[in-house]
Formats: sequence, structure tokens, C-alpha cells
Amino acid sequence: MARVTTIVQVDNLSSYDVYLEDGEDKDKNMTCHAELIHKCSIGIPWIGKKSENYKKITLKCGKNQDNYIYIFQDYWNSSDAVKFSKVSPFDYNDGNHDQMQYEPTGAGDKYLQIMDVYDSKHENIIDQIAYLRRFDT
Repeated sequence: MARVTTIVQVDNLSSYDVYLEDGEDKDKNMTCHAELIHKCSIGIPWIGKKSENYKKITLKCGKNQDNYIYIFQDYWNSSDAVKFSKVSPFDYNDGNHDQMQYEPTGAGDKYLQIMDVYDSKHENIIDQIAYLRRFDT
């Protein structure tokens, strides 16, 4: 049986504010200011069909918040593994999603890290990426 994964902390290590949008509970939407830690309690939703696309968590990243990262748990494939997609618009059925890096399985409390990705010369920010790690109190 699938278990709940909850984001209890967002570490925005990027250079820009990130807007976190909870598709199931708009009251949990929040701005995660650059280079700060934010406490929260956001359940990562299960999505198993296109009609549930609205449930996803959306991270709006980058200087203009136009770089989107979509986060969800795949109901049918590795039910407690957290996955992400960077393809817009998000569509569960297109299969363009992968497991998040580091600790995406095992459910429970997790913290989300958002980081900048630099060009090969490490001079310019070209993207943002999110990681999930187990939260040890």
C-alpha cells in the first residue's frame, strides 16, 4: 500500500525566490525566498491518471519564475516514489517524469532542496533543480 510523503521543510538554496503551488490546497501555496529555509507541511499528492493532473505541486523557479518543476507520487508505478517533470504543461499520461534524486522513496517526512544549475564555466545560472531528502529531526 502506498504511504504518504510529506514535505516538512523547503531549503531554497537558489539565487531566486521560488513560488510553491499546492494543487490540492491553495492555502498551502507559499513563496520560498532565496537562500532561506521554510517550514511547512505539504503532502505530495498521488496522481494516476490525466484527470488528476491538477493535484501536482508546482515549483515556479528562476529569475522570472518561468522555470517549472512539477512534483507528485505516481499511483501506478512505485507508489511511494516521488517523481518530477519539467515538461510544460504537465501531463501525467505523457510519461515525461522521473524519480527525484537522493531519497525519493520510503515515504515519511522529507525536505525539499532547490538549487541553481550553472553553465560549464560556472558563470551563469541556466536552470534550477529540486532534490528530496529524508528529514531527520
